[in-house]
Amino acid sequence: MKTPLNSSLPDFKAVFAGPVQTVRAALAPFPGRPLYLGLSGGLDSVVLLHLLANDPGFKSRLHAVHVHHGLSEYADDWLKHCQSLCEQLNVPFLSERVQVLNHGEGTEAAARSARYQVFERLLPQGAVLLLAQHADDQAETLLLRLLRGSGLTGLSAMPPQRPLTNRKDESRHLLRPLLSVSRSTTHFIRLFEEAVPALSH
Repeated sequence: MKTPLNSSLPDFKAVFAGPVQTVRAALAPFPGRPLYLGLSGGLDSVVLLHLLANDPGFKSRLHAVHVHHGLSEYADDWLKHCQSLCEQLNVPFLSERVQVLNHGEGTEAAARSARYQVFERLLPQGAVLLLAQHADDQAETLLLRLLRGSGLTGLSAMPPQRPLTNRKDESRHLLRPLLSVSRSTTHFIRLFEEAVPALSH
């Protein structure tokens, strides 16, 4: 027998209203375009996956892309986790394994380069790549650049959107719709998503 939901839980719509409106506003300039979410399996990309998959206007054109870097002993588990999430939400899932080649730029930068090569190869023209960086990531990026002694150009923040590549004929865009949303908000949304099914059984 199901037990009633805890009355102290906030209303579902109230929890999601702010981030949902933020995502909708960010995607408003790209009506009807194919959407490709970079899905790492971490909290932030999973929250964005749920926000998009629960909106009929986005779900019909949504795909998820997971890049298997092979850098962690849990890399296969992350891949399975992402695939399982997409199966549950009925979102088309793409994955690709890459070999991260570090030519002196550092492992993180080399992994990012390999990841973007996958995105550039898989996304069709006109598509929008969605990444789940949030406001705390933005602040951390600026702090790291300060500590590294970056110049004024290096201190520029992550743009909320830009063309996917520098090619003149590029019609694809990279979009970071959660860049104004804090980590605490995405964390709370994920906790709420997990709590509701548990409390309703």
